[in-house]
Amino acid sequence: MKHLFTFLLLLSLTAASAQSFKVIGYFPYYRFALKDDMAFDKLTHLNLAFANPDTSGTFYLSSDPAPVIATARAQNPDIEIGISIAGGALTADWKAAYQKYMQPQHRSFFCHKIIEYVHLYGFDGVDMDLEWNDVDEKYSPFVIELADSLAAHGKWFTAAWPATYRYPDISNDALAVFDYINMMAYDLTGPWAPNNPAPHSPYSFAQQGITYWKNQGVIADRLTLGVPFYGYDFTNSSSVTAFTFRQIVNEDTANAFRDQTGMKYYNGIPTIEAKTDLAMQEVSGIMIWEIGQDVIPPLERFSLLDAIDAKVNVASGLPGDFWAGAQAFPNPFREVLKLRLPVTAQLVDIQVRDLMGREVLHMQRRGGEEVTVVTSHLPAGVYVATMAVNGNVQTWKMVKQ
Repeated sequence: MKHLFTFLLLLSLTAASAQSFKVIGYFPYYRFALKDDMAFDKLTHLNLAFANPDTSGTFYLSSDPAPVIATARAQNPDIEIGISIAGGALTADWKAAYQKYMQPQHRSFFCHKIIEYVHLYGFDGVDMDLEWNDVDEKYSPFVIELADSLAAHGKWFTAAWPATYRYPDISNDALAVFDYINMMAYDLTGPWAPNNPAPHSPYSFAQQGITYWKNQGVIADRLTLGVPFYGYDFTNSSSVTAFTFRQIVNEDTANAFRDQTGMKYYNGIPTIEAKTDLAMQEVSGIMIWEIGQDVIPPLERFSLLDAIDAKVNVASGLPGDFWAGAQAFPNPFREVLKLRLPVTAQLVDIQVRDLMGREVLHMQRRGGEEVTVVTSHLPAGVYVATMAVNGNVQTWKMVKQ
């Protein structure tokens, strides 16, 4: 392998900090038919996407959000549901409406129409997702006024922005009005760059995004890390296409533990787990585009959202320092791999897979032991080691030299 990955063990969150950690799932209108297959109970926030204005400035969603809201609240009475407006693919009419109604003489009216829509469905807040050329000189004055209107009604206000780019027309005053920023740490490459086949959302890009926005003066409590539940297929460079995590797992369940198969690039379970660890350490939450792309029954055991939930959820009663001292070492390893288990009276489920998803080790041992595994027969490469206790999982990426 040309690249060595070193992942430090991250301690589990305490129960108090886990409760404040946000798990935000976007759910676009064209997935609403899947509402009964969604695990809304594993989210703290749900953003329905995307509402946009007609020529009169009245907002609408292309599918009725009421059944989704009812289903989500029935599953999870504590969930906060927001409406995400705009999106990255505006029609000509929507663009024209934003250009008109964000002008100074129409701003108050436009804010009123948004508040009207929020009250119509009982949303808890608004997520602003105007992107790229639609973020112009009218943007900052508009979001500042909208933030005041939302605050007066007790509603939160967030934005979704690129991981490593601040639009030039976002003023410091505008930056300050958002409760938190959802960093879109994906789409590093894609159909617009057909001759650049590569991971579109590597772990390093997540790290870069966090560093970038902290350097912009945004504190950790106001940042969430975006992760993709989709990938890009570069097999045909003349027609690069997107696919969902569900599609790639339906092809082969072993794909759930990979980041690449052929010329298809995505984030599998180990990378999503590693990014969740990173988010728990560095920012205030994790954001998902989008939950309708995840696996659904009967393959829910391969769910990316479940992998995130297992990292965040401390409802099993494990103390915050439960994993202290647990270790997979040395890294890199050669002839043997050692696994130091957490001190516990419970059984620890141990598993090692290669990046093709093939299981090379699976055993259970009583906590407190140190397990030595002979690995001289394994080919060089990257492996994923996991320890699990009552659904609470720790993951390491290990390099065999």
